[in-house]
Amino acid sequence: MIPVSYQGGKHRLAGQIVDHIQYTGGQMYDVCCGTGAISIEMINRGAKPENITMIDLGPWGEVWRRVGDGSFSMRRFCHFIEQIPPDKRLIKDWAANIAEQPVAPSDVPYLYLLLQAASFGSKAIWVKDGRWQHHGFRNYWTPTATSKYRYPINPMHPMPGTIYARMEEVCRRMYGVWGLCVDATTAYYAPHSCIYIDPPYQNMTGYGHTLFLQDILAQTPTCRVYVSEQEALGTDAIQLIGRKTKGGVSGKATHARQEWLSFFNAATQARGSKNRKGGRKWER
Repeated sequence: MIPVSYQGGKHRLAGQIVDHIQYTGGQMYDVCCGTGAISIEMINRGAKPENITMIDLGPWGEVWRRVGDGSFSMRRFCHFIEQIPPDKRLIKDWAANIAEQPVAPSDVPYLYLLLQAASFGSKAIWVKDGRWQHHGFRNYWTPTATSKYRYPINPMHPMPGTIYARMEEVCRRMYGVWGLCVDATTAYYAPHSCIYIDPPYQNMTGYGHTLFLQDILAQTPTCRVYVSEQEALGTDAIQLIGRKTKGGVSGKATHARQEWLSFFNAATQARGSKNRKGGRKWER
């Protein structure tokens, strides 16, 4: 179970994606790993944690580094959870106040998980120049007499107690993974390994970084590379989702939502002209 969700996470598609990757052993790199849904699914299927490298330049990278090397302190995490107001109506103001304070690097993994759970629309949160970057936080919502939904909506998804329980499980089962908080284009990729990349999609909410797919492909000619996007990036792509959506978190998405898994290896890269989209830039 992933710790918390965010816009663009792959927890609902992890099973399908891992089916198509067909990982059978060796080194696996989960790039722009975010919530770790793909790595978690692989470990659920028997992959060894020490064979998995999880890379993310945002706060998730620091979360997984500490989970992997055993330095994520549940006691410290509990310290911050205990500061969250028990009155749900006050949680939004608590999150907004925390987000305005300077970020202590040692506390980023703990506060990040809580702020991300409180993020409006589950939009991604990141750190820039020692400050939290965000898009606002959720209110505690209760139905009125005319409301379509009849039950309250919590200001955090999930709530703190659930996040704590999930992190206990994550720390136990994911111990041994290699977590890296680095630019993915500067990381080392072992020859003949498997690489999965889940960048923020074109025209969706970004979070402060840039990633060039071509920079990774250029240094991994012997690797099998899989990339998630909302469109096919080449001739070797599989459509996972192609259904209509009524609207995104901003209420403006009226087009068909699509989800594609594109495959690159030495042969597909050599075709060049058929894979021009491999050179695209993702704003993160």
